[in-house]
Amino acid sequence: MYRVLLCDDETGIREGLAHFYPWESIGFTIAGMTESGRLALEFLKEHEDVDVLLTDILMVDGDGISLAAECRKLYPKIEIVFLTAYRKFEFAYSAVQMNVKYFILKPASFEEITETFSKIKAELDQKAGESKNLFPEAEASAEEKISRYIDDNLKTVSLKSVADMMNMNPYYFSSYFLKLFNENFSAFITRKKMKKGADYLIWTDILVKQISEELGYSHPRNFTRSFKRYYGIGPEEYRAKNRKE
Repeated sequence: MYRVLLCDDETGIREGLAHFYPWESIGFTIAGMTESGRLALEFLKEHEDVDVLLTDILMVDGDGISLAAECRKLYPKIEIVFLTAYRKFEFAYSAVQMNVKYFILKPASFEEITETFSKIKAELDQKAGESKNLFPEAEASAEEKISRYIDDNLKTVSLKSVADMMNMNPYYFSSYFLKLFNENFSAFITRKKMKKGADYLIWTDILVKQISEELGYSHPRNFTRSFKRYYGIGPEEYRAKNRKE
């Protein structure tokens, strides 16, 4: 499903479009609704998986032209659709300047929405198909880059630090990480720390306190608790059973 952000200062129109049009039947879902361009941009900062912006042109708080211009600059891959009751040359000219191809005139009919978004879906499908062959290589490279960063910074690593390294919003990166590794970030880091902790116990003589510090735990008991939860036995017992000379 492709995701649509609705922006219109008229509550009735927002609610009507969101709840009474069968979006899923044409391959879309409503990602969110905002009543101004400012709020739309704030939404996009937190939700980078929006595919289409459907926005009114004239609103009380800002205008759709300015919103579209900013969106084009920050999120060039998002398709933009203007929803308006006005047929004015200056709007059309501004739209052309920003490569906005779609207008829906108020009051919007089911037929017009269906026709417009069917065209958009075909374009999005085509773009997805063209880039499909690039995904495996790109994902393998990203996975290697993330894994290396985590291994090098296991003591201090956090979701935000890895997201910043990848130049991604932390909220979006969390979903991206889960898709890439088939495991959530917290579980992945815990597994990494437990494996490294086990190696320390098996192959070295360093104390549990030192191991917990090496792995970034604030107190040895926190490491011990996590280790026992992961392996079923405490660190010292694990060392006694698996010690390598």
